[in-house]
Amino acid sequence: MKDNLLRGDFCGLAASFRRGWDSKKRSAKLFSNPCIEESYTAAIKSGAVAGKVSGAGGGGFMMFIMPPERRMNVGRALSKLNGMIVPAHFT
Repeated sequence: MKDNLLRGDFCGLAASFRRGWDSKKRSAKLFSNPCIEESYTAAIKSGAVAGKVSGAGGGGFMMFIMPPERRMNVGRALSKLNGMIVPAHFT
């Protein structure tokens, strides 16, 4: 993931997110639940290209990668599920 970020490889970063999320879900059923799956599906259908859950217990969050022009669509879809977009910056 780091190498993709440093190269500005959007497609590679998205692929890394997808592989990581798929692997995490295969490793234990507790990493996801119907609410998480509904949010993930809504974001993908609205234009996100990848996503994953990060954090622990009840204090985690979901991260999505999307083209900038799809941000509003994804935000609207997530707001219907009581979610919101919070900007993130890499340093």
